[in-house]
Amino acid sequence: MTKSDFYWDIKATVDEAIADIGELEAEKKKLENEMKSSKFQQSYIKKEMLPMIEGKKRDIEARKAAANKQIKALADSYISELNEANELRGEALTDDVKLLTAGVNLTGNELEKIFDRYGDNPTMQQIVYRYADEHDIKLNRVLTFKNAPLIEAVSCTPKMCETVIKWAGVDNVYDQVMPRLECFKE
Repeated sequence: MTKSDFYWDIKATVDEAIADIGELEAEKKKLENEMKSSKFQQSYIKKEMLPMIEGKKRDIEARKAAANKQIKALADSYISELNEANELRGEALTDDVKLLTAGVNLTGNELEKIFDRYGDNPTMQQIVYRYADEHDIKLNRVLTFKNAPLIEAVSCTPKMCETVIKWAGVDNVYDQVMPRLECFKE
């Protein structure tokens, strides 16, 4: 999945949920307005209208929950995919592995130089870190994953969308929160 695919899937889910919730809210409001008019008897209101209104409220909450669940699933799936890039991979090994496995005692400075060559290679970074751990060498480097900021952003998305969906129909909430997700648009 690309960032752009993620954005458009999330946006479509939110927009569809808001539209559905808007329709359900309008139906509930219509029932409430009809109930307030004097053209219905109290027995009909209690027996028929109040249960219909309660049903609409349940439908609204169910739609919100379904949308939030779908958004969480999209985010979890994308995070899983992004985390795969951080896994150890044999094809990412380089000739520097020979230095790390040949029994040569490397210094912290030498390890840091090797580490610095692999900013985009989490496999090699992890191998250097493991060598340092095994040899009680302190590295002045942080094991990084180039997609860590993206993973962090994706993990925040469900809560942001939950807020938008919770306040469906309040335009300024959508207008304030949804543009923050445009960083995924590419």
